[in-house]
Amino acid sequence: MNEVRTLFMILPAEIKPGFKEGLVTLLEYAEDSLHCGRVVIAIDKVRSGAEMQSLLCRVFQFVGFSMLPEESLSSWLRPCATARCKFYGLDLDQI
Repeated sequence: MNEVRTLFMILPAEIKPGFKEGLVTLLEYAEDSLHCGRVVIAIDKVRSGAEMQSLLCRVFQFVGFSMLPEESLSSWLRPCATARCKFYGLDLDQI
């Protein structure tokens, strides 16, 4: 059985300058050192405003992430997805 390792991150309510570069570095580390095949990032919809969510969405799409539909999440994450968080995923094998 081939198991895919996933790095899961929850972002803070606001991002600082250099976030995009730091994200790229983290993705390289996840793939090269941690041997992850997938990265999932959660954005707290309650703590981050609409403007920040829009900015993060553009950054994630620039790097190659896409929004994950609720049905693709593990059952323990689904309640969080509908009530509080947006999830974005990236298969590192695809980049």
